[in-house]
Amino acid sequence: MYLQEILEVAIGLVFMWLVLSIAVMTSTDWLASIFNWRARDLERTIRELLGGDKTLSDQIYNHPLVASLFRSHQTRRKPRLPSYIPPDKFALSLFDLAMTAGTEASPLRTVFKDVHAQLDQLQDPDKQKLAQEDWVTILQSARQIASSGLGRHAVDSLKLQVQTFSEKYPELQPAVELALPQLDSYYQTLLEDQRAAQVSGQTDLSVRQVRLGVLALRNASPELKTTLTTLLTNAAASAQRGEQAIAAARTSIETWFNNAMDRLSGAYKRKAQLAAFLIGIVLALLLNIDTIHVADSLWREPTLRQAIVAQAEAYDASTNIVAGEDGTTMSIGTTVTHLQEEL
Repeated sequence: MYLQEILEVAIGLVFMWLVLSIAVMTSTDWLASIFNWRARDLERTIRELLGGDKTLSDQIYNHPLVASLFRSHQTRRKPRLPSYIPPDKFALSLFDLAMTAGTEASPLRTVFKDVHAQLDQLQDPDKQKLAQEDWVTILQSARQIASSGLGRHAVDSLKLQVQTFSEKYPELQPAVELALPQLDSYYQTLLEDQRAAQVSGQTDLSVRQVRLGVLALRNASPELKTTLTTLLTNAAASAQRGEQAIAAARTSIETWFNNAMDRLSGAYKRKAQLAAFLIGIVLALLLNIDTIHVADSLWREPTLRQAIVAQAEAYDASTNIVAGEDGTTMSIGTTVTHLQEEL
């Protein structure tokens, strides 16, 4: 007897909830865009992957492969970070960072930071220029040793070169003597890694350069060193099975990155759901939305009820709301007409 009225009240309530849900989703997306939630969460996750070192994460974001994702179309002084980084670009950027760190003299620059400071404080300009030239030669030798895999004799030769440098410039001798033990420790680690690679039969130059880079990054991020060492060990095992070691290592890093992105997606979804819930409560309070009161008003006011049903039928007819029996979808208006015909 009252099926038609009950149906119209139900349609009115559903339409009200639909409008409210659209408003909540729009507000949530707007807040996420304003505060750049996705990009901030992604940056924090990448920093955690790299052992919490902001310098390393900045180097990843400044790498051309990643920087091109968010700088090419930005004109503002501080461009917005990307909300998504493809796994292959992350892996390639990290590989490039590791290979560069392992074959350049930057680790030695860290070891000899006090020497650099003393070089800048030399009073005689001519002597300072000559000392800097000699120091560049030493760093070039250090780079060659790191990248070529020369043995202990080459390291001893480098140490002798450094000692001769300190004797030539007595003002720098205290800083050089303090740095020599660190120099010996650094190259001892490289030599041990070289011997381990020879024992395991690992001759792939690219993988070796990455391993050197991991060693160079160990002070900045011990956690990253442990992770990458494990991945490279798995890559070496793959190489023994006839696979390309560098490709296997890259695949492992992409999988590692994808797993972290899956966790990030779950965390972001929970954050968005909480934000949508809070926004829904705020909108319900501000608009004084009371489902029972609305249902009672629709039941008591046929004109109001019919007006809302008409608005629902006029709602975008192409919007898919309810699934039909044959698997297709029907808009609100089509659903109302269909139910009315059945009644």
